[in-house]
Amino acid sequence: MRRLEYEKRVNRVIDHIEHHLAGELSLEGLARVAAFSPFQPHGRSGGAYAVAEFVGSAHEIEGVWDRVFSAWLPASGYQPDDRPCFELYRGDPSVDPKAKTFRAELCLPVRPL
Repeated sequence: MRRLEYEKRVNRVIDHIEHHLAGELSLEGLARVAAFSPFQPHGRSGGAYAVAEFVGSAHEIEGVWDRVFSAWLPASGYQPDDRPCFELYRGDPSVDPKAKTFRAELCLPVRPL
């Protein structure tokens, strides 16, 4: 699959999640939105990843990604690698369901400068 098609499918999932935060989201349902298999990893080839721990709401996660790229990365001695970034949710990621906060790992593929 070409990178542009992959990005379109992932963006469809992101849009779906943002519009259905109050509803139930399942891996199988999100895989259907993107036309992916829920059992096959996508775009996770080998290499190093910078991992940022995140706890917050869906509205805050974009700001954390921005800080990874604008603050951490320039001072790190690394540059982005040509592999997809991803967010990793393990088990039950919810921290406070009433406040709609959750836990995730933001994973940025990197290589030395």
